[in-house]
Amino acid sequence: MFERGVEHWVKRELDLTRRKLQAQDSLAAVEATAAARLLDAEETEVSGDSDAALVGRAQAELRALGVAVTGCGARRMDAIRAKRAAEVAALRKLISSKEDELAKLDAETDALLNKLSDLQRKKYTPGILMPNPAQGFF
Repeated sequence: MFERGVEHWVKRELDLTRRKLQAQDSLAAVEATAAARLLDAEETEVSGDSDAALVGRAQAELRALGVAVTGCGARRMDAIRAKRAAEVAALRKLISSKEDELAKLDAETDALLNKLSDLQRKKYTPGILMPNPAQGFF
């Protein structure tokens, strides 16, 4: 249920909202019909039970659709949070691998600079590897 994507929940929420608007229109029509029947009926005929049942069902459907729209919005937000969490986890994994790669390259560079220092009998620092090393630092 929650593993569905954000797009699914957006479409579902739009569909439920459309149905809720239709239910509001339907409720208004049922209420108007019930009111007209009550107005046109003779006092001895007035029971309104079937009309009240129709109005009650229409109201219950409207409430249920309202709750469903709210729930769908919550599920959409859960899907967004899950998607973001997955993206963050992937980025953290990438950062970790890049940091490991950098540490490995730093170690190799230090080893090569130490060999160069030994060969030329001068102390070289990683500063010589910078694009514009400051004069006098190597």
